[in-house]
Amino acid sequence: MRTFLGISIPEEIKEQLTSICYGLSDIRWVPKENFHITLVFLGEQSSECLDILSDFCSEISFTEFDLSLKSVGTFGKQKSPSILFAAVKPSIELSQLHKTLDSGIRKLGFSIDRQNYQPHLTIGRFKNSNETRVVMYLEEF
Repeated sequence: MRTFLGISIPEEIKEQLTSICYGLSDIRWVPKENFHITLVFLGEQSSECLDILSDFCSEISFTEFDLSLKSVGTFGKQKSPSILFAAVKPSIELSQLHKTLDSGIRKLGFSIDRQNYQPHLTIGRFKNSNETRVVMYLEEF
């Protein structure tokens, strides 16, 4: 099963992000009920691994904190982006939570992508993209 640890998004933010979804075609939009901020992506995992992860996560505690979105952008090649996302403003609390989860999961023996963590919320995936059209659209936000 495709596995990640993430933070759910308040309904009001989901509604605001959904309004972005109507200005571009050729995008597979993420359904608003699936919006989240990924903390750690683990890829495909067995049900046994999910049990281990569930036990680990149930032992993690942290104080509630606020997050805010700062911009809309893309991942992928500049001339043909693949992902449309909303970037999350940097937060000490978010960074600490990510580090805690990342190090704990590594200690359990899981392999995690070593790329720099870029907190974001995926809004959609491009089927075909036109750099100029995407840039013009994003400038509105």
